[in-house]
Amino acid sequence: MVLLAALSILVVSVIIYEEQPASAYHGQATEVWSATLTVQTAGSHIGCNTAYAGVGCNVTSILTDDDVTYAGVDYEVDFIIFTSGTLAVNFDRAIPNSFKSALTLHVDNVQLALTDSSSNTRESLRWANTGLSWSVGDTIQLRLIAQPPLQPCERLPAGYQIVLGGYLDAADGTICANSDQYQLGVTLRDSNGRLATHTSDVCVLLERVSGSADAAGKLGLPREGYIKAGDSSILFVMNVDTSYISEYIRDGGGPVVVGARTGSQLSTFSLAAVDGGGDSCP
Repeated sequence: MVLLAALSILVVSVIIYEEQPASAYHGQATEVWSATLTVQTAGSHIGCNTAYAGVGCNVTSILTDDDVTYAGVDYEVDFIIFTSGTLAVNFDRAIPNSFKSALTLHVDNVQLALTDSSSNTRESLRWANTGLSWSVGDTIQLRLIAQPPLQPCERLPAGYQIVLGGYLDAADGTICANSDQYQLGVTLRDSNGRLATHTSDVCVLLERVSGSADAAGKLGLPREGYIKAGDSSILFVMNVDTSYISEYIRDGGGPVVVGARTGSQLSTFSLAAVDGGGDSCP
C-alpha cells in the first residue's frame, strides 16, 4: 500500500509555449432551484426538518419548494439545518458527483460550492464556518446555480511556468480520520524554477488527467482558482474524507493523476490511496 507522506512534493512540469486564443472561464449560469426558507426551530437546530412535525421542509409556508430537479432526476429536501455557523442540507437520495461538481448553493449573498462541502453520507452536504447568521423567523433566499463546464485558462507569457505539488494533511496524526485533507498547491515560477509573481491574476484549471473518474468527482474536479496578482501560489484544499477517496482509487485500479493547466502548460501530481496500515481505511 502506498502511503502518501505528510509532505511529499512531486514536480512534473511540461512547458510548451504556443499561440492560443484566450477563452472564457464560464458561459451562462443556469438556476436549477430556488426557494425561500422561513427559519424554524427544528430540534436542537434551526431551519427546517421533515423529521419534526410542523417544521418540515415539505411545508410550503416554511420552504416554498422542496423539490430539486437536476439532469432529469428529482431530489426532495429532507432538512436544511443551521447551528453555530455550520449549514447542513440533506436530500432523499444519494447525490452523484456530477451534481456536486456542477452546482453552487447561494444562501442570500453567500456562495457555497457543493464541492467544498463535507459529509459522512452520500445524501447530505455540510459546510462549516460559513459566516452565516440565522435566527428563528428569518427569511432566507436559497438558489442552486449550475455553471457550464470550465474552459481552459488562457496561456501564460513566455518565461513563466506553473508547478503542482501536494500532500495529505493529517493534522491529528491519524491517517484516514475525517479531518484529513488532500491539499494541492500550484506555484508560479520563472524559467529558472524560482518562485515568481505576475502583475495580473493567473487562472489555473485543476483537472483529472488519468485514474478514477469517481475519485476525481468526489474531489470536486475540475475546479479553477487564481494565483492573485503579486502572489506566487494558490492552495486547493480538498475538503473530503480521505477514506472515501482511497476506496475510489482502489476500485479504479490505481492513483488519480491530477493536472494543473494554464493554456498549453500542464503540471501533474499523483494522488495515491492511503490507509492506517491495514487493507482499507476504517
